[in-house]
Amino acid sequence: QGETATLPNKIFTFLASGIMFALFFGLIFNWEAVPFLFAALLFHESGHMLGMVLFDFENRQILFIPPFGPVAIGKRHDAKAWQWLIILLLGPLPGILLGAVLWYVYLVWMPLDWILESAVILFVLNLFNLLPFTPLDGGRIIELLYLNRHPRLQLVFSGVSVAAFAVGGYWFGDFILWGLAALFGWFLVKRIKSRKNLEPQLDRN
Repeated sequence: QGETATLPNKIFTFLASGIMFALFFGLIFNWEAVPFLFAALLFHESGHMLGMVLFDFENRQILFIPPFGPVAIGKRHDAKAWQWLIILLLGPLPGILLGAVLWYVYLVWMPLDWILESAVILFVLNLFNLLPFTPLDGGRIIELLYLNRHPRLQLVFSGVSVAAFAVGGYWFGDFILWGLAALFGWFLVKRIKSRKNLEPQLDRN
């Protein structure tokens, strides 16, 4: 996180990273889907951000990481586990609820294609985020509830998550899943190295 960023810097980072993300998805996939995907992802991360605001997190910001999407960041060292749980759930649950509302509107009142597309993207995006793999929201919830007191199990769980993304990338031929597997594999290696460096000190203590 580093030093607290100024508001102009946060706005510039958000806009610049958002434009890069939109250009990437537009060039690689489909320009027509970019507004729907952008709005759904931003709505998801805004839910996380709302939780951080409610619990007085500092240095809050939403930025995009092409090609993976946006992330809400904030800092509070004394945050309770139940507060983190609410923050994590405020991402996918409102998106699923809004998707259900749009689906109902499409079926009952306005059978418009953009409403259906919005509902499908909201469902897929937020249900995907609830899969039990780190660093998706579902995986982080499992870590928070069951693995925080068991660091070795947490590393094993992270390794399984990396393998799941790699298998998904191979099975679906999706380079984004491959990229996620590589990125989170690199983070996992760093965590393992940092733990190995810490264990001798813990043993001496």
